[in-house]
Amino acid sequence: MQIFEHRIRSVRAAAGLNAWIDRHRAAIDRLHHGASLALVFGTAAYATYHCALAEATRQGCGTICLEMPGFYYLAAAACGALAILTVMTYGALRRVVGLRPGFQKVDVVFIFMTSVIAQLHFLLGAPGYGRSEIFFCGLCYGGFGVLKLFRSGPETGSVGGLEPNGSA
Repeated sequence: MQIFEHRIRSVRAAAGLNAWIDRHRAAIDRLHHGASLALVFGTAAYATYHCALAEATRQGCGTICLEMPGFYYLAAAACGALAILTVMTYGALRRVVGLRPGFQKVDVVFIFMTSVIAQLHFLLGAPGYGRSEIFFCGLCYGGFGVLKLFRSGPETGSVGGLEPNGSA
């Protein structure tokens, strides 16, 4: 008898949670999109802080960059912004080509692209172990949220003056 009462309470609690989620869907989506952007930006900035590319850029820039106290922070922020732009560019290319997978499907091309980017990042010589893995996971998980944000626009219409099938 107690088992049935427990099940009934569980079903009622789940129904109440689903109703609350349905009432607050817009706020939850905004929170999800903001967290996804922060995850992509933050993992890219963390992974590229003091990387070999930033050091080479600092050395090649000259005395201005050598004396700048926040150069590595600026370089990490630029890499974070570049990561967000990369994900959004991928989303735009998919929309122009006309490929719009459902949100529940795994985008294998995106996962392959992020793994290649993470390995190129590893070749750039970021100090510390695990930074390329953190970068890969953050770019994948956050990137799917950014792609969902990017795909949440109108299903039809033009992007950058091109129709979804590629014609002008």
